[in-house]
Amino acid sequence: MSSLNGAGVLITRPGHQSAELARLVEKAGGVPVLFPAIEIEPAASASELLSRFHALSRPDLAIVISSNAANYGEPVLATIIDQDIQLAAIGPATAKTMKHLGCRPGIVPASGFNSEALLAESEFRDMAGRRVLILRAHGGRELLGDTLRQRGATVDYLEVYRRILPQPSSGEVEKIESLWTQGGIRFVAANSVETLDNLVRLLTQDGQRLLRASRIVTISERVVRKAEQIGIAAPALLAGSPTDQAMLDIMFD
Repeated sequence: MSSLNGAGVLITRPGHQSAELARLVEKAGGVPVLFPAIEIEPAASASELLSRFHALSRPDLAIVISSNAANYGEPVLATIIDQDIQLAAIGPATAKTMKHLGCRPGIVPASGFNSEALLAESEFRDMAGRRVLILRAHGGRELLGDTLRQRGATVDYLEVYRRILPQPSSGEVEKIESLWTQGGIRFVAANSVETLDNLVRLLTQDGQRLLRASRIVTISERVVRKAEQIGIAAPALLAGSPTDQAMLDIMFD
């Protein structure tokens, strides 16, 4: 189809990160419905992050795990640039954010945008004697760090932001579920397993039934699997790249 034809798209990302996808949905003839199921906050002040960084042994490689990690870790990245430490980004969107902040990662996966894709790069095959710093969220995945240690690296984490569960009012939830019941939501855009878990927690039982009858749109294969696990009937739509345009395009298929 050439237009979303009035289809509602529930956008569950943090409020301050919803504008571009909402704009694209509206431009394509859809109706963006904003309902943040996750919010982001700094893990510490800039001075505290720098203090934690300087308390660690100097890395020879720093990996930035997401665009949020780049933005919230900016004070540390500025110091890393001054120290001529090699930089890696988890994917092209993170690399783009880093470039906007004035630092250019030397390693970006040729394809893919997750830990598995980064670990497949030739630079990570032999990590013996390397000291790696990973900038990430509080409680992030352990796959990257664990695998690098298995390959011989010493790994430290610096948690620069945390993800929290929003607290919408009962009236806000009721309004969303009422719109859903009336057919006003067809797609649910969710980019992380935690976001989908939070959405289930925020909805009533009736809302959860509506969710299971909707179409998930995501950039993450892990979200595709999670959607199946929680009983969402229709196969999730997996975008080919981590961009808002790719998420919009997959809704047309």
